[in-house]
Amino acid sequence: MKHLIRKVLMEEQKGTYHRRGDVEEWRINPYEHQTTNYMDLIKAVEKLPNTIEEITIPTEIQMFNPSKIVFNPQQQSDWKERLKKSIISLMRRGEILSWSLSSYYGTTDKEYEKHPYYISYELPGSKDFAERMSSGQYGPLD
Repeated sequence: MKHLIRKVLMEEQKGTYHRRGDVEEWRINPYEHQTTNYMDLIKAVEKLPNTIEEITIPTEIQMFNPSKIVFNPQQQSDWKERLKKSIISLMRRGEILSWSLSSYYGTTDKEYEKHPYYISYELPGSKDFAERMSSGQYGPLD
């Protein structure tokens, strides 16, 4: 264990650390992606297999609880084209600083090709809002 801690402190590990009994490993979901360019996000969508459970994307630009649409590859053969059109539509509606393609399961389950995924974005002011919320500027969170 000390050897692993030294290794982590000496070099930056990529992925998520998992330990089950004596088995220790770093896992990376190959389909998760973060970018500042919407075209990079579209390329990441192209790499998603048709075996994923579903993928969710917001349909409007707002910081809190935007409306969403869910695409199910098992029921919609054109899901990638429709998803790409949704990305382009969002990009045209407002300034988006960064995009994320993420799995609801992260790396807890290694069957990444079956996970449900979602797309999210960062808007100007969202970091400031998050910092103010966490600092208690708007009152207690509970």
